[in-house]
Amino acid sequence: MKKGLVLVLIGLCSLVLVGYSSDDESKIGENTFSSRPWETLENIGVEENTIFTLIDEMQDELEIRLHEMVNQTSGIVGLSYYCLTTGRHIEINANGHFFAASTIKLPTHMIIAELVRDGRLSWDQQLTFTSKDFRGGSGILKYNTQPGNTFTVAELMIYSIAYSDNIAHWLLFHTFSDREQLTSSIFNRYLPGEPVVGRLIMTPNQLTKIFKALYRDKDQIEGYGTILEHMMDTSWTNRFATELADGYVAHTPGWSDPYSHDSVIFFTEHPYILVIMTSGVPSAPDFLSKVSDTVFQFHYQ
Repeated sequence: MKKGLVLVLIGLCSLVLVGYSSDDESKIGENTFSSRPWETLENIGVEENTIFTLIDEMQDELEIRLHEMVNQTSGIVGLSYYCLTTGRHIEINANGHFFAASTIKLPTHMIIAELVRDGRLSWDQQLTFTSKDFRGGSGILKYNTQPGNTFTVAELMIYSIAYSDNIAHWLLFHTFSDREQLTSSIFNRYLPGEPVVGRLIMTPNQLTKIFKALYRDKDQIEGYGTILEHMMDTSWTNRFATELADGYVAHTPGWSDPYSHDSVIFFTEHPYILVIMTSGVPSAPDFLSKVSDTVFQFHYQ
């Protein structure tokens, strides 16, 4: 009965994954999905009480399995799973503080989208790269960008999302007076009342709240939907973006030794948020992939 119902749901749901091209910078701020993944989740026509009961039973098993997997690894792990259908929240050290690394890029993109909506910033605004703006690490701009090159805010958003580009993200900081202003904006908007422990310090629960805001307002705030689109088509195909979950993942990974994280909305028939932050975990990307696939399989068993 349970497997049959889930298979019916799978048959009724489909996803559209839009590829990245050099023309995509013009799409920031526009609704570029011809059929959005989340729109296929509505009006399925199966009794909600039956669905919720089945999901809750599976999530009881899932919570036990996640605790087992975390307990079997060394290092520090913080995990937050949130089902956007039932509101079920599984937390393992979810209030532990971690250096956020590139996971901080998501709320930066969201704040910029809101500044554009409010008329305080334009997607066409030009930002100029100088030698002081060079950043190593992830990204592709470091290979061919010269001082004096200019980029629009929209172009930088594409690079920052699709390639987790550190130079693009750094240039986007120029739209704020300083990093402290950006941190204050993130906490005031998405984490009101929560203390700021450090400029780039986050917890799995805090990132979950930010993802919930992105999902909730994806059709109300211009640019949120396009942020999600490009999060589904990043160049990062490890961690949560496994072969098993390909096409279902809108994610923002982050790493800076000894930290390795990923944070995601999975657009399955019952979408969910998964945030895992680690410090000192051996073969952390593999660990993240295994945990992620375990959760994904529970949603499709």
